[in-house]
Amino acid sequence: MTDHDDIIDVDSDDMGEDLGYTEFDWDKLPQQDVAEHDRIIELTAADARSLNRDSLTDLQLWAVAQVLADDEDVDGYQAIVHQLVFNGREHPAIDYASIAGDLLMSAILGEVSINARDVLARLHDLCDPDDATPQVSEGLVLYAEGNIEQAMAAYQAVLDDFEDDLFVYLQVADHFALLGRFADAREVLDKADEIARTEKDDEMIVWINAARQDILAAEAADEEEDEDAAAAARDAFLERVQSLANAQ
Repeated sequence: MTDHDDIIDVDSDDMGEDLGYTEFDWDKLPQQDVAEHDRIIELTAADARSLNRDSLTDLQLWAVAQVLADDEDVDGYQAIVHQLVFNGREHPAIDYASIAGDLLMSAILGEVSINARDVLARLHDLCDPDDATPQVSEGLVLYAEGNIEQAMAAYQAVLDDFEDDLFVYLQVADHFALLGRFADAREVLDKADEIARTEKDDEMIVWINAARQDILAAEAADEEEDEDAAAAARDAFLERVQSLANAQ
């Protein structure tokens, strides 16, 4: 599990946010809040469940969520995620948009009983105006609703609006791969690769090549009807979608 020292030591832009935390300086937080977070995150799942959640800050609630996640208590974890996303509170150390993005994906995949549209609306509220994540997510929600043509138009619109943002290209490619639209995913990656090579962006070229490999693995799993390999490929796409959203 992650305590605040681990979070403070994270250097990359996306690693800390992947954990649901912002890069806020914890030394500027009330130290009682920090100490209680660190105490909670070391509790057993049973002890974490016994806490009075009404008395906890959002930082402390997120610590409980991680304990429950480590215990594979999906329902308990998702209940706290829902509370954090919709409680309307603000804590400078919590990345609410990242948490909302996770909840939205869970809603789309049918892992939680919540309306994806409600989560998407909240994601719009939580993200900065120049963050493409809600617009990219709109495409996935439309697709899940069966509005395929509208979904593809939404994806094209976000690519047009963020035509120089390679993170957006990768997000869209991963969404297409999740949806089994492998040819469309490769087409988006080809365009991203062209831009990255023109800009000599070696880091993005590495990301693009990794995405290509995951798509190949997903296609092979699909053709061979290998459920375990398909699940592993899906997990890779989901992990990168979240990392890319956080990196913007």
